[in-house]
Amino acid sequence: MSQSKKPGSESREFLQIVVDAAGRGLLLVDRQGGIMLANNLARELLNTREGVQVNEAVPALWSLMIPVVCGEKARTEAPLHLNGQELLAQVNPLYQDSQVSAVICILVERTQIENMSRLLPSMTSLARELDAIIDSSSDGLFVCDGEANVIRMNPASEKIHKISSTEIVGRNMSELIEVGFIDRSAAWETSQTGKPVTLLQNKDGRTLMSISTPIFNEDGELERIVVSERDITEIDRLQREIEEQEAKADEFRHQILERQQAELESRRVIARSPAMVKALAQAVKVSKADSSVLILGESGVGKGLIADLIHQNSARSCRPLIKINCGAIPESLIEAELFGYEKGAFTGAQTKGKPGHFELADGGILFLDEIAELPLSS
Repeated sequence: MSQSKKPGSESREFLQIVVDAAGRGLLLVDRQGGIMLANNLARELLNTREGVQVNEAVPALWSLMIPVVCGEKARTEAPLHLNGQELLAQVNPLYQDSQVSAVICILVERTQIENMSRLLPSMTSLARELDAIIDSSSDGLFVCDGEANVIRMNPASEKIHKISSTEIVGRNMSELIEVGFIDRSAAWETSQTGKPVTLLQNKDGRTLMSISTPIFNEDGELERIVVSERDITEIDRLQREIEEQEAKADEFRHQILERQQAELESRRVIARSPAMVKALAQAVKVSKADSSVLILGESGVGKGLIADLIHQNSARSCRPLIKINCGAIPESLIEAELFGYEKGAFTGAQTKGKPGHFELADGGILFLDEIAELPLSS
């Protein structure tokens, strides 16, 4: 037959488990000095137990408790030398009906205090370094809690938004959206989804890019949200200018091709010698073939005119004839000019890349004038 427990025994057992789990010694002592509750660490440190009088077991500790029990001090804290050990005792009152009904004593071993003291300078130094990094960042930085309440704002953000951090810290991002401080918030969206967010904000006619990064604690709960922001108004303007210039360059190239085509159609080749007539006939004949053609001759004899004739009579006459003077291209730029390049291929490359002459002549004809001037390595 199972034995029933006394009323309240389960609550007391649970309370004992809780205090035993503490990393410090804990004592609950009534006004008369009787120990009402002690955790395992306190029993070991003081060699005592519940029901014992503190003034009999540890007189020095009772001397620390008396001013608090009598209401003379709100709390007291002092070192305690006991059984060859050095402890720090902290005594706090418990009130009932505005009267001190008991006191709680917290005992910390000296080794724990020393460890904390050794850690404190390094933690302080780390905090200073972190502050310096955040405050010296050229990017604006917001630090929010998991619910998007602002807990820190660095000087760069103050400069971007033209406002003091004292007016922002403590406010929620949703509130800042409502009052028109910003039109969108990456931190607010991250607080709702738990995922990183990148977005563009409009601020007084400027464009801001915000990137929010979630930080989770050991339990997987969203604990912090770090938002970096940058004013990209000038970058955006320069990008639009570059795109406009590239569009104008494309239009200019198109106009050149159109003029070149019109010029080719208007030009005629006049020949009287049998050798020249034969060369022209061969040019017309090979223009029907879909293959490469090698035109040999000294400079100034009219190789370009032969190329024009081949183009005019070929099936590709409706497509461009691209002429390149290979001797005028620097060796270091031959590959880029002939085959083009993708964006970011090298320092100074156009942001959208550049098509090569082979690509521009696709479907038409590419005339490589002075091809013998290309280096063998090419």
